[in-house]
Amino acid sequence: MKKLFLNSCLGMALAGSLCSGVAAAYPISPTKAPVTVIQDPSLLSTFTLAYDNANTSTVYYAPKGGRTATMNGMPLIGYAVLSNGEGILNAQMEYGVFGSDKTKLFNAIRAAGKVPVQWPFRKTKIIPLTPGINLDTGEEFCETFEDPVTGEMVEECSGTIYREIEYSQKGPALGENLAITALLSRNGSIVFETLLRQGNALQMNVEAEFLEAGTAFTATVTVKYEKLFQNFHAYAGAKGFLWKAELETFWRREGLCVGRPPTDCGIWVEYRDQFGNVVTTPTIDPNNAAQQTAVFQSIERFVQSISEQMLAPMTPQLAPVTTGTPSVGFRVSAKFESQHKSVNFTRTFTSPNAVNVGYTTFPVSIGCVKITPERDVIRHLGGDCGLYWQ
Repeated sequence: MKKLFLNSCLGMALAGSLCSGVAAAYPISPTKAPVTVIQDPSLLSTFTLAYDNANTSTVYYAPKGGRTATMNGMPLIGYAVLSNGEGILNAQMEYGVFGSDKTKLFNAIRAAGKVPVQWPFRKTKIIPLTPGINLDTGEEFCETFEDPVTGEMVEECSGTIYREIEYSQKGPALGENLAITALLSRNGSIVFETLLRQGNALQMNVEAEFLEAGTAFTATVTVKYEKLFQNFHAYAGAKGFLWKAELETFWRREGLCVGRPPTDCGIWVEYRDQFGNVVTTPTIDPNNAAQQTAVFQSIERFVQSISEQMLAPMTPQLAPVTTGTPSVGFRVSAKFESQHKSVNFTRTFTSPNAVNVGYTTFPVSIGCVKITPERDVIRHLGGDCGLYWQ
């Protein structure tokens, strides 16, 4: 497993200012200090807001989604099929605050005597959501690989859409386009051409990383993959995957191990905060929400790393053309499980400067487009999409 833990100076580009003792400003997690200066439900559902830890007059803002980028009114999406049947997909997503939404947001923040400031995102990762079903056959796409332990050939489904993916990695900054270029497998080429011909949406997640104000801590984490896999499958049940909200509950359940002995949990944490308080996850008070939040936030980056390696995002059902938020499911990668089922390890990481790494995810549906017989991607104007392009 790659090492993702922070050293005494955070091991980041900003570490110089932190270690030199210069005060820095960061967003406070909205779960710790919800922004209360805005009451408009439409704004609260559209934007993520946070206070600043050093300046009470600052309110950070970020939209909760993106949209298809355009040039001269046409969608910036390109698609081509290569001679070997594989495909090339180029797409750009526009990330920003637009029109009347921007005016309403800024007016509400300023009316409360605050100053609106862009959320300071540092890094971007784009994760296309693999369509799990072949639209022509109604069956999953599958791949076969050799188990490195047993040497047996193993089949894994819904994992053969992309050969290679390149994407924008800096930001995202408001008003900029996020670009993705994908080399599609033959199956992937069939999937996307079918999607585009039917006017269905291309679905993906944009994960953005930032630094947030937190508590200085040291956390030692022990992971037992066999138990983790077992608990995931038990929690997912017959459907075999977890929706995004279910996955968040699963990681919190495993990461905190509340009310269960360590032998029943795939993750066990020993947490020590800046005041010398020590908590081990099996001894967490099930009624102490503040204690649980502190411990879980101390390992969120670690959980993010495990999730990225262990789980494969997918869309269990392919929705019709839409401009809304895509449904996202996650399943265990059969290949990863085969390679790690007998792995146990322990790691210790720290955040001595009370600055934690935070993540947020923007689901994006590149919808309201379709492909011509000549494979040109154009606007889809049917149904609600006519209003979208206006």
